[in-house]
Amino acid sequence: MFDISLLFGSTMEADFGTIILGTNDGSTSFVDLDPYPYAEMRACLEKMRLEYQEDKMAKNSYIRSKLIEALIIYFRAHQKRNNLTPPSSNYRNKKLIWNVIQYVNTHYINDLSLEILSSQFDTSVSAISLAFKEVMGTTFLQYLHSLRIRRATGLLLNTSMSILDVSLEAGFQSFRTFSRVFMKIEGISPREYRLKYSREPATSSPQSDASKD
Repeated sequence: MFDISLLFGSTMEADFGTIILGTNDGSTSFVDLDPYPYAEMRACLEKMRLEYQEDKMAKNSYIRSKLIEALIIYFRAHQKRNNLTPPSSNYRNKKLIWNVIQYVNTHYINDLSLEILSSQFDTSVSAISLAFKEVMGTTFLQYLHSLRIRRATGLLLNTSMSILDVSLEAGFQSFRTFSRVFMKIEGISPREYRLKYSREPATSSPQSDASKD
């Protein structure tokens, strides 16, 4: 649970960057660390906690470096435990998609399309589409929708915004599209998701939300 933009302030290898921001590869979403990497991870997180509480020079840079270190410890253990092999793709595609992914992760609530990305990175639509599929194992649209729905679920659980406002804040131009994509990814409607998982009862009227669904 950290602001992904914190990582974008650093120089990062394309292969590692695409792993961090990639989609689910079907393996577990957690890993039990062996004693040595566990000690490394614990020390790393403790240093981040202490640094966060202080007001020292280059505070964000230090936290960023420790965050990257913690992620490397995790992904190495995750790869070992799940017997994963890095996806085979050429360096040019990895570098292109890493740049595209950074852009998408910081602009996903805006109007985005392959044509817009093509213009932004002076590359053909087909090149971006193929590289995205090769490196990320998913399509651009599926990746964009997953980012928007992830934001929407956070807003549903942590704010009292109406479901219509949540859809707009998550980057969807059409409420009908938002409802359809949400149902496809989460398996239930936005209103049902809020009622099922929210710790606090929503302050907005259930009847008004239902009418918007």
